[in-house]
Amino acid sequence: MSGNKRGYDPVDPCLRFWPKVDKTRGYGPKGDCWIWKGGKTSSGYGVFYFGKRLIMAHRVSFFFHHGNFPEKPLELDHLCRVHSCVNPLHLEAVTRKVNTLRGLAGTVNAKRMLSRTHCANGHPYTPENTVTRKTSYGHKRQCIICERERSYNSFLKHRDKINLKRKERRWQAKQQFSQ
Repeated sequence: MSGNKRGYDPVDPCLRFWPKVDKTRGYGPKGDCWIWKGGKTSSGYGVFYFGKRLIMAHRVSFFFHHGNFPEKPLELDHLCRVHSCVNPLHLEAVTRKVNTLRGLAGTVNAKRMLSRTHCANGHPYTPENTVTRKTSYGHKRQCIICERERSYNSFLKHRDKINLKRKERRWQAKQQFSQ
């Protein structure tokens, strides 16, 4: 590497970047991934000095193709699922939520959750005992028995406050009615 100890190289980044990319067909699920041959992280993502900063290689490729980096809170999703791919056509700017749900972690977690036949308290997930609720990250199965127990315990915990409010409302209504 030319330049100083901090990785800064005054040569045009574009001239340094593309020689480290292997565009040979045959990589990836469809055979059209461009594989990064330069330095990589322990998880297989390419890294590249862009100016004085070490940046993920797929982000630099996206920059060369689109003219800008994705704006926060967006991050780049590898549609091909190949970490070392820098083909800009395989990259899409999405939110972290979408990226996680599309990725292997989202798939593994969903399969693991759907494979469960009983809730944490041992009640079976049957159609009669299960309700599906939409959450901010997808859908969630909930045990109706556990839901009722949580609701009842919450009522018991706040019973005094609830009864006090009821008494106050009755007293106020009585006062208004008697006037």
